[in-house]
Amino acid sequence: MKPVKTDRSNFVYLGPTVDIGDAWVERETVQTGLDGAGPTVNVVWMDWQPSPEERQAIAAGPGVIRLGIWGMEPIPPVSLEVRPDIRVVDVEPPAVERVERVPHG
Repeated sequence: MKPVKTDRSNFVYLGPTVDIGDAWVERETVQTGLDGAGPTVNVVWMDWQPSPEERQAIAAGPGVIRLGIWGMEPIPPVSLEVRPDIRVVDVEPPAVERVERVPHG
C-alpha cells in the first residue's frame, strides 16, 4: 500500500529526504460523544491505496490489514476504515493550508 493525496487532504508532512516520501493527510477537529457534547479531539487521517496485488489478496482473504504504530507508548486511539467516497487526486501542485517538515527518527 502507498499513502496518497486525496480530495480531503489539507496538510502535508514533508519527508526529510527524497527516499522518504511526503505524507498527505486530512487534519480536523472532531467533537466526541454520542450526542456531540463530548470534548473535541484533533485527528489526523492518512489515506492509503492498495496495489492491484494487495486488492486481490484482500478480496481472497483470510489475511488482514495491519496498522503499525512505531515508538508510541502508551498506544493512542487509532482506527482503520474503508472509504469509497474519498478519491485519490494528483499530487501536483501542492495546495495545502500549511506545510511543515517533521524530523525523522
